[in-house]
Amino acid sequence: MFEIPAGYYGADQILLMLRRWFAGRTTMRFRLDPLESAARADGRHIVAARWQYREEGSSRSNVRLLFTLAPEGPVWYIREIREQK
Repeated sequence: MFEIPAGYYGADQILLMLRRWFAGRTTMRFRLDPLESAARADGRHIVAARWQYREEGSSRSNVRLLFTLAPEGPVWYIREIREQK
């Protein structure tokens, strides 16, 4: 769906990617799944979400996204976003 090659991206690059993903799409629903057993051994957490959206001129689409969050001091950062197929 997103067709973005794996790699490390800076904050500005991520912002541009998110804007492209949402351009031309209307979000119908965005829901985080319960945070049960999301912790990994390395201290990161996996958070799943369901995104229902409509693209211009088409029917609704659903996608399941996985966010990897990592703590740095008191702040959590998104380290990875994947589409679960």
